[in-house]
Amino acid sequence: MNVVVIIAGREAIPVRAIPHVTRRTITPDTLCKFLGHEDVLKRLLEVSVYSIQPPDGFAPYPPTAWDAISDSLQDLSTNLKAKENSGRTTRQDWRQQSPLKLPAGVFVWRDEFEPVYRRQWKGVFDDRAMERLDEGLAERAGERDLHLDCTSAERDVFVEGFESVSAPAEVQHESEEGTSSTATVDWIARVRALAIEYIARHKEQDLYPTQDDVCKHLTEVAREKKNLRRSQKAPSFRLHQEKCHTERLVDGERTVI
Repeated sequence: MNVVVIIAGREAIPVRAIPHVTRRTITPDTLCKFLGHEDVLKRLLEVSVYSIQPPDGFAPYPPTAWDAISDSLQDLSTNLKAKENSGRTTRQDWRQQSPLKLPAGVFVWRDEFEPVYRRQWKGVFDDRAMERLDEGLAERAGERDLHLDCTSAERDVFVEGFESVSAPAEVQHESEEGTSSTATVDWIARVRALAIEYIARHKEQDLYPTQDDVCKHLTEVAREKKNLRRSQKAPSFRLHQEKCHTERLVDGERTVI
């Protein structure tokens, strides 16, 4: 199984799955701090967070909403520590129960989160690699990648709240004539590719465009393509008229000027 869900043709990672995909590098309690903008280093400040809005939409999830979630996790930790003192609990209890305290139906875009995670936690990865090197071991393959595989039971927890918008990667829509079309998903995929290309091009110059910058760029591209289509659809009689304006009769013969 895979933790990723597809929303409007784009890969999303439920926030409940973030501790899992980062191999606990980001724990539920620290995730609240990062997404609640309480992190001094601002490690996930560039990552947008959204919540599902039935029947088929989503909206930004405010940073302030993480305060209550953080308090709930703290209460869970306190209760589990009390049970631990009596020998009735283990670390596994925390791993099983803490994701349930994170909000259902809340997610980040994979293409936003993954590069930020790689960049902001590079120092952690480097330290782990050095420790293994000191022990005579090479860095493990995939150590810096997201761990997207999960069991069906884990996925049931992660994807709670996504029933209304989650769909397979290849979405087909039936037209009135009964034929299938992937036009909407194809359009979203093209826009996404343009956005990724724009961001990557700027990051090569150590520039990090904002969401507004990306939106403005996509708007300009769309406007240029629209103008191009208009020019290509000019009626044939107009082209004929323009050609006629360039013609003159010289010595009884038609000459194109």
